[in-house]
Amino acid sequence: MKKNILFIFLLASCSFNAIAGNQLVQQLKDKIIGLNRTPFFQTNDQYNLASVISNKGNTTDLSLRELYWNTYQQDSDLDKIIKTQQPDGSWKDIDYNDSSRSSWDPTNHVSRILYLSRAYITPNSKFYQQKQASEVIHMGLNYWFKTKPVCLNWWYNQVGIPRFMGLIFIFIENELSQKEKTEAIAVMNNSEFRLTGQNKVWLAGNVFLKALLINDENLAVRARDSIASEIFVTSKEGIQADYSFHQHGPQQQFGNYGLAFISSMAYYANVFGGSALAFSQNQMSILRNYIFDGEDWVVWK
Repeated sequence: MKKNILFIFLLASCSFNAIAGNQLVQQLKDKIIGLNRTPFFQTNDQYNLASVISNKGNTTDLSLRELYWNTYQQDSDLDKIIKTQQPDGSWKDIDYNDSSRSSWDPTNHVSRILYLSRAYITPNSKFYQQKQASEVIHMGLNYWFKTKPVCLNWWYNQVGIPRFMGLIFIFIENELSQKEKTEAIAVMNNSEFRLTGQNKVWLAGNVFLKALLINDENLAVRARDSIASEIFVTSKEGIQADYSFHQHGPQQQFGNYGLAFISSMAYYANVFGGSALAFSQNQMSILRNYIFDGEDWVVWK
């Protein structure tokens, strides 16, 4: 009898832990969706400035390009994305055989799906839960799954594409077929825990999105810990004692890796905030010091 009671207790404990874990994963998914429903830019002037900066020819600076990627496109832009998609899910103006190592053209395929999927999950958007928008999103995803474009630069394959795709997968998770989810996980498998500095943060962030997609709380916690492990002052890659930022050895990287670092950390501070995964007060203090004693002196507007 005692053994049976003990077995029932252990079974109930495991069930409770599973429920608690699922609750944390769902909380994090909801936070990500909520943050991405909020417009990054509130005025047309800000939107137009980001658009001009990003589209000045071959803009290779990642922070400038992400400034535009993180905006909310106008309805006319999204209408154009829908109307110009070809029957196979591709877009005619994108060079899917591009051999560039920066500003890789197929990235535009994924960013268009991201733009549309954001609008698709935003209640005040004209594209909210719109059937045609959903069809374009799925067609675009399945074209990518079928053709599997690969860039000569590892960053796009292991960081850039999974970053965008991971968000799309979370946004429309409930609409993914089993085949699509299998392909989605394969895309996210291109990222793993490795490297240092902002590269480490990017990769861990992708693993975090994968963890949410497969409802793996333990992996989500490991990814969070990998991200947070870069919030410290060091003489190696990362935040320096004078609150500058080094990447690729002793090189100043304020405007690219360093700016991407604080942008990422501000985002994750929001994602993890209010949960058991929130950054510590010491980590938040380091980030504040990095902004006010480092980035604030060199990044203009």
